[in-house]
Amino acid sequence: LIYQRQFPAGRAYLQKVFDDESLSFDERYQANRAYRSSYKTELKRNDHIIAARKLTRWLEKMGHPTRHHEAALILARALWTEGDRSEAQKELDRAEKLLAKRVPLDEIYFVRGKMEEEIGDFAKAIDFYTIGEKNSNARTSHHERVLFAKAWSLRKLQRYAEAAESLQTLKSESNDPFDVNRYSFWLARSLEQAGKKEEALQELEWLVANDPLGFYGLMAHRDLKR
Repeated sequence: LIYQRQFPAGRAYLQKVFDDESLSFDERYQANRAYRSSYKTELKRNDHIIAARKLTRWLEKMGHPTRHHEAALILARALWTEGDRSEAQKELDRAEKLLAKRVPLDEIYFVRGKMEEEIGDFAKAIDFYTIGEKNSNARTSHHERVLFAKAWSLRKLQRYAEAAESLQTLKSESNDPFDVNRYSFWLARSLEQAGKKEEALQELEWLVANDPLGFYGLMAHRDLKR
């Protein structure tokens, strides 16, 4: 029914499934999740937030940390998108307290960092990204996202040598060839801006050899003035 855009009837059915305690946790969870998502599809943002909070609180009660973590992030992002930064922060605080030592919290710190970036507080954003980096598993996409956000905020504050350190770590750890070239390009740029001209040139030379016809390789050609 939801796929047919019959939202009221679809939600009534999903609510009935969720209320049936004879069903499995997963069946009830999927019904509640679809119920929440239906409001987003229908562009009913306030109702989406109400449903997102309901799902989050239920998952708290049921004690499922991974799904609780996912739901709490969706709720916080929805509140932030609607301009309710204060409530978004409260939800992140609550999730961090309840989920500490149960799941990696890097995504929570990533969102916190992005919220600080939005208001121009890059120093505070870096603090959150640093905590997120320590709370994430190396060589994962989440870890890379946190570390790159940290490097970018460091560049915003013209802390180029520190940004270069983060970018060097990213380049060394990433398994994605395109991302490796992207990190290499910004590593070279950060080294140059940190006054490390020779190291920057060496990085550009590496990038030209590694990605001769790709986007970042061609950008490196340009920077080498060839």
